[in-house]
Amino acid sequence: MFEPNEPIEPIPLQDIFCMGVAKVEIIGPCARFFMYADQATFRSDVIERVIVAKFVVPLEAIPECIRKAVEATAGHAIGQLSGLVKTALHLQ
Repeated sequence: MFEPNEPIEPIPLQDIFCMGVAKVEIIGPCARFFMYADQATFRSDVIERVIVAKFVVPLEAIPECIRKAVEATAGHAIGQLSGLVKTALHLQ
């Protein structure tokens, strides 16, 4: 059953692979996030950081976005962080 405020995707949207945030611009009451992916160029083996998507988010929505991202990835992130700490402390 449909819940109020439950997001819907009436048209399937294509995923866009991003490796990270290249920069953030503040535009009035919003922030524009420039998402990047690294890719090899055709002219050489040089890796370029290419902007693949831009998201505009109201500033007031960013804390909720961060909270949801942390909740969704906490287990994986903790595992990654644990490995980094062990490596830094030479425990592995």
